[in-house]
Amino acid sequence: MPKLQPNSILSALVSAAVIGAVILVMVIAAGMIRSHNSRAEYSALLEELEKDPIAVRLRGESDQRCDRVGHEFYWMCGVVIKAKPFSNYGYCSTAERPLYYGHRKS
Repeated sequence: MPKLQPNSILSALVSAAVIGAVILVMVIAAGMIRSHNSRAEYSALLEELEKDPIAVRLRGESDQRCDRVGHEFYWMCGVVIKAKPFSNYGYCSTAERPLYYGHRKS
């Protein structure tokens, strides 16, 4: 059986390190591309939502403040939810006119 030379072992280790580095760079680049595409899609969906008059009205009404309230009503994913207020002074809402709960563009 032939003896391995130190140069061939070092060469194999360097080759493995280079291949590993190339794979790591490719994985990072693919993640960055996916992240960019996700942000672009999210922004497009948010712009579309801001053109919807019902969503705009609901978000505007969600900013109105009331004096002390016993319950607040939220619209989430097509369902109206009754909840205790999160602060001493809650937001104005009723079961018929719930607060919109979703992303707010900052």
